[in-house]
Amino acid sequence: MSGLDKRLLAPVDAAWLNMDSPENPMVITGLLRVSGLDGDALASFLRQSWLDLPRFRARPVSLGGTWWWQPQAELSLEEHLVCCDRVLADEAALSDQLALCQSETLPGDRPLWKFWHFPMADGDHAVVVRLHHCYADGITLVRLFDDLTTDSPHEAPAPAPAGEEHPPWQDSLLAWLQSRFAALGSTQDLGEALERLSQHGGRLLKELGELLLQPADTPSSLKGPLSGDKRCAWSAPVPLEAIKSRARARGCTLNDVLLACVATALQKQLLRAGDDLHDRRLQAAMPVDVRAVLPPALLPAAGGLGNLFGTVFVPLPMDAESLLERVFRIKHETRRLKHSWQPGLSWCLLGGLGYLPRQWQLPLVAHITGRASAVVSNVPGSRSLRFLVGCPVRQHLFWVPQSGNIGLGISVISYHGKVQFGVQSDAAVLADPRPLLEDCLTALREFEQGEL
Repeated sequence: MSGLDKRLLAPVDAAWLNMDSPENPMVITGLLRVSGLDGDALASFLRQSWLDLPRFRARPVSLGGTWWWQPQAELSLEEHLVCCDRVLADEAALSDQLALCQSETLPGDRPLWKFWHFPMADGDHAVVVRLHHCYADGITLVRLFDDLTTDSPHEAPAPAPAGEEHPPWQDSLLAWLQSRFAALGSTQDLGEALERLSQHGGRLLKELGELLLQPADTPSSLKGPLSGDKRCAWSAPVPLEAIKSRARARGCTLNDVLLACVATALQKQLLRAGDDLHDRRLQAAMPVDVRAVLPPALLPAAGGLGNLFGTVFVPLPMDAESLLERVFRIKHETRRLKHSWQPGLSWCLLGGLGYLPRQWQLPLVAHITGRASAVVSNVPGSRSLRFLVGCPVRQHLFWVPQSGNIGLGISVISYHGKVQFGVQSDAAVLADPRPLLEDCLTALREFEQGEL
């Protein structure tokens, strides 16, 4: 072995491989709408830019129960890129093709990613990409998208980011916790140090208990055995400026508004399914970026890939009587959770799970994912129009995978002054995600048009 394959996967990356199941493969699906990008240009981009990143030339291999990156000496792009000759007539035809892409298993004998290219009747080209979560998280992939695209059609793309791997993980998994207690070493007074230790230790136990011991969601039509048959839908882009202005006037953030719209849609879905909303407990698993709170020892080199988020469980107010009430209740909950230690703790726990054998990991994952009925991921994308090998990227969105027994994922991404929703559901939980998607958009219009 040499180079990349001498490194273990970071434990948080390895955990995503161990969480794979036939019903819930841990694979991110992305969709780009690009004007003028034919199949040859996409293949050229993959050869010259995408494959410049060592991790995308490697596949994860399990040796003795431990995951390693193994580079592929010979990588056939034909195995990772499918170019469709038939022109797709409309969004419905694209949706059918996307469903076929999502039903395809990524073979384990090669790097776990694949692209599809579909020409559209309106002159655009659709690019579907599927990538295993062990390679990177959503925020990392959006930053990579910015790195591999340009601000203008005539600008040459920058070289692929030089950074790649995390530093050695065996000796630094507890560095985050050590950073939380770093202030203890700044005092010479034993009594003060003991007092600080008591405060920090008490907070650690309290927040760890809240993360692990909070009640599970109450049973509902959104919970139950999964089939593995995935259904997905997506919205047209919605302009953001008016929504942001109204959010600022209300003293809340765009994320508060978007999550409140999701809560509104989920409430309507439960009512459609005949669920009783009385004393209903429904939480969303929400990824939170932890880069700002991690010590440098745990961060990858500049431009490196990986998973750097923790998950918090946001209670969604199913008993709220108005959208505005949902906005403010969610604002309170998200502020509390984001300023807690729970994002960092859940990131550490995921890393710890990555060291455990799969048969030990699965019951713990089931326990943790039982706290939520849906995954909701909101990723801020580029504010300006981006160009891929000189072609304008008109839209890009993604569908987040669901872990454990969660059968519903709602993805939100902003790009070029607009926002899009994507919904992915297990057919056993939600056979048609389009009504839920429409309810998200209706709530967003209600907020935009409502009186301040």
